[in-house]
Amino acid sequence: MKLGIDTARIGCGVALSMREDPTKSWSKALGFGATQPITAGLMDEVFAFYQAVDAPTAILQIAPSALPPDWPSIEAGLGLSGGSEWLKLAGPIDGLKPEPDSPTRLRVEKVRPEHAEEWARVVLRAFGMPEDLVPMFAAYIDNPAFTPFAAWDGDELVAGGNLFVCGPIASLNTASTLPSHQRLGAQSALVAARIEAAHQAAADG
Repeated sequence: MKLGIDTARIGCGVALSMREDPTKSWSKALGFGATQPITAGLMDEVFAFYQAVDAPTAILQIAPSALPPDWPSIEAGLGLSGGSEWLKLAGPIDGLKPEPDSPTRLRVEKVRPEHAEEWARVVLRAFGMPEDLVPMFAAYIDNPAFTPFAAWDGDELVAGGNLFVCGPIASLNTASTLPSHQRLGAQSALVAARIEAAHQAAADG
């Protein structure tokens, strides 16, 4: 499936356009306000990018603390409308413990290349996303910055999560569990495994 992907670095942020996204959720612009202030001119650049690539929709994600005082006027001028709120947690890795809160009977391991497509299907199915995106998710396995993890019930892969490491920063993302195996401690175990891997990456770096 050709997704029609275009990307751009704008200011200290990143904009992604996926014109043929069946979920209408992957065209996003984020990271703004981290190292330089958000201005009307900066937002004009973001919108110019999406117009240039003929993007049908896009999501702008900005932390509330990064919004400038004149954001209401910027928002009105661009015709933006508020959407759902996402919660992101962050902290120094030394303060994170790699042990799960409770034991689980599920087996948690790093995903090997031969299980990449299966991992992608499970993650997408748990998110309610179409399998058209399997090649995109399975490609995580080929990127050295990504380390996918999975939880197995016997031979059945039932949950997944991903670790992204970039320099001193590690991000836990892409976490989902099939409805049939929720409340069995899969995500607690996956979080613990990825924190342990992040600790190891910090030690090796």
